[in-house]
Amino acid sequence: MVGIRSVTYQLSENYDKNELDIILDISREWAKRYSLIRTQRISLAPIYTPCDMSRFSAISQVCDLSDIRWFNIPVDPWKAEKKADRDLMFKFSEMVLANYGRAFINILTFKENQADQDIMERSAYLVKKVGQLSENGRDNFRLGLSVNIPNDGPFFPFTKSSGEFGFSIALELTQDINKICDSNPKNSLWQLREKIRDDLKRQISNINQIALDIEKKYGIVFHGFDFSIAPIIAKDGSIVTILQRLGIYNFGKTGTMFATGYLTDLIKSFQKDFKSVGFSGVMYSMLEDLDLCMINNQRGISLEELIKVSTMCGCGVDMVPVSGDISIQEIITILLEVYMISVRLNKPLGIRLLPITSCHRDQIYYTNLYDDADFIANTKVVSIDLNIIKNIGEKFELYCHKC
Repeated sequence: MVGIRSVTYQLSENYDKNELDIILDISREWAKRYSLIRTQRISLAPIYTPCDMSRFSAISQVCDLSDIRWFNIPVDPWKAEKKADRDLMFKFSEMVLANYGRAFINILTFKENQADQDIMERSAYLVKKVGQLSENGRDNFRLGLSVNIPNDGPFFPFTKSSGEFGFSIALELTQDINKICDSNPKNSLWQLREKIRDDLKRQISNINQIALDIEKKYGIVFHGFDFSIAPIIAKDGSIVTILQRLGIYNFGKTGTMFATGYLTDLIKSFQKDFKSVGFSGVMYSMLEDLDLCMINNQRGISLEELIKVSTMCGCGVDMVPVSGDISIQEIITILLEVYMISVRLNKPLGIRLLPITSCHRDQIYYTNLYDDADFIANTKVVSIDLNIIKNIGEKFELYCHKC
């Protein structure tokens, strides 16, 4: 049965207690009407000036009183024109992550087709600093650097509210797709596609009706579904298993891009039937996919492989553990690589790296994150072997960014 990965509530820019009370009521209704909900979450509109930290106490309290697990704060450094103001924003972001265990931070690192050296440096430095909040590097799970992400998506940390009070839904499709593939081994790819579509569409229709009922009852906008195929730590929860059932037994090698595109086309076809927001792609989030972690442990998966599949996948370079001594310039190079893909292909992407402070370059080291969160796996830290892009200038803009 199709589960809901998250119901994400998007607050208005000047939200008040009334909105939080409505969210409390809706969260309880969801819990009664649909049993397979993994998390409920709250996302704010982008901020560009430091806020009184007590502002988030009310949201944190709502989380404590309900099934809402996390809240997300998008930070827009592009609107902080003075470097001193940017400095305050990044220090503020670090303080939020250090003081609120339920908080996520999404740095809007790039603006459309523009890159800024200062913002990239500060973003990279924040990744390093947050990695030092805990010995095992777990806190960077709550920090995302995003490129051209749309409004009102449900996936953390790569989301931001448009300012229109509403909610969106991320579905859990991976297990159902795995089971359908397993039950229909002799079907052609076309037959399998139609089988998956028919089966999932029927179930999504039921969830859609509940969402529309809630929209009407509470006067809150239903922004739509993100149909992404995302991994979960559970039986049949790996995307790699889906690939293997499609004949791809060597991740990253020839055939991987086709299979990723095939799955992406399948889930994007639901956009004709239902409202859609967010990525709606295939998510190769390493630390959330047990089989991907196993492949990494056995033969190693490089950053280059993960960057390459981001040309076809839905989320970019996500949940990748790296050594704690990764340099600022190496992080910026990864940012620029993902930025170029995003702009050239006109698609939203994100970067979530987890520098492990106790791991040093060229050392074989395994993460120990599972003790802190049962939704994160453990794997070997990915080795770093990058060309370094230097001195792009204070600002960088791609004038011809569409093929």
